[in-house]
Amino acid sequence: MWYYHIPVNVVSEVIFRNAELFTGERFLGPHDLRIADGVVVDIAHTDLLKPKGVREVDLTGMWVLPALCDLHAHLREPGNPEKETIATGLAAAAMGGYGLVVSMPNTNPACDRAEICEMQIELRRQAMSARGNGALPTLRPACALTVGRKGEQPVEFEPLLAVGCTLFTDDGDDVEDDSVLRNVFQALDRAPLPQDRMVRVLFHAQNRRLMRNGVMHDGDVSWRMKLPGISRESEDLAVKRAIDFGLEFHRAVHIMHVTTAGAVQAIRKGKEEYGRANLEHYLTCEVTPHHLTFTHEDVERLGALAKVNPPLREESDRHELRKGLLDGTIDIVATDHAPHTAEEKSRPMADAPFGITGLEVALAASITATGAHRDQNRATRVLGAMTSVPAGFASAPPYCGLLREREPADLVVFDPDAEWVVDPQEFAGKCKVSPYAGMKLKGRVRLTMIGGSVAHGSLEELEQVGR
Repeated sequence: MWYYHIPVNVVSEVIFRNAELFTGERFLGPHDLRIADGVVVDIAHTDLLKPKGVREVDLTGMWVLPALCDLHAHLREPGNPEKETIATGLAAAAMGGYGLVVSMPNTNPACDRAEICEMQIELRRQAMSARGNGALPTLRPACALTVGRKGEQPVEFEPLLAVGCTLFTDDGDDVEDDSVLRNVFQALDRAPLPQDRMVRVLFHAQNRRLMRNGVMHDGDVSWRMKLPGISRESEDLAVKRAIDFGLEFHRAVHIMHVTTAGAVQAIRKGKEEYGRANLEHYLTCEVTPHHLTFTHEDVERLGALAKVNPPLREESDRHELRKGLLDGTIDIVATDHAPHTAEEKSRPMADAPFGITGLEVALAASITATGAHRDQNRATRVLGAMTSVPAGFASAPPYCGLLREREPADLVVFDPDAEWVVDPQEFAGKCKVSPYAGMKLKGRVRLTMIGGSVAHGSLEELEQVGR
């Protein structure tokens, strides 16, 4: 029930010439694509025949790739529309090149019941209607693991599974009590699980007791700033615990927003253990663009704009995150888009909320941080971690995250050579403050197309860039 497009104002027909085509799995080299009535009709090496009167756009030097998929975004509705709404959050996603967004359940009330999932889907439908052209990313709500996200009682899984939910998390908090977490896994074992889709438990892996009310990474910068720190140990131990629970119950677990070198090493070792237990692909993890980009050294300069949980770590941790992404230990790049008001983020570090907005800049930030614009092997890994891999994890439709003939035209035109300076005032979301402000990034989303409709940019602007 959650996967649909409303083909209003679909581009009737267009041919993209000489684009560097990325399928979601690999680069194919320069290709032409013909899009008609919302579908990718033809893909050819070059010199695709032009039907009479069809518009052509030369994309020499640009990449065409599947629309991105984000496994981790906070859209704040219901409960905090002053921070973000379904409408503004999905518009931000379209600006960033996304065609599918998984929303987190730490709303108010928490998304722990089927009717809240259905309400969020209805809000998307209303947003598309108000937008006029119907072009917004698909919304895929994740649901809570425990009632109210209180960490005390498992949710009723059966009605949530019945409406299509396959991703469950108490993101924002870990389920700290081992007995409660065991009850959660046992309740999932008793539930009527779908045969054709994998149900995943997503862990916000942090031990609250070991966090000790910290506001940033525990290191020389926090000591210099006289701020309470969050230790690596709080994450490392929680990651190992999550891995152990998945092994014990033979359940697919996903570690969210990994930040430490120790967590990367534990996941690398854990994947070997899962393989020996015939549970390949049951242990997965993600990294955010901001943890690939910044370190705790930036907090001294940026203040609360760089306050995020888990926190920005040290250069040695960032090095391992980049390495883990490029060698495949880290499966996915997810934004952890967490918008707040400018007033909230202007407070002192101790009082400001955790969170960084990220949908609009995620692709360029990830490409820049990894140097993927200079290396096609790196680009293949990063783009796969933002397209086909997360789409498969989200139990999305078969075409999602892939670019193929006779499938819906959900795609992005990305200019890898463009250099631009981030101005948060141009963001489509409600949050207009960002640690990326003033930063020069490499590569820019020029066009996002969803179901053949233009969701961000325009063909006219694209033609101007191509000249």
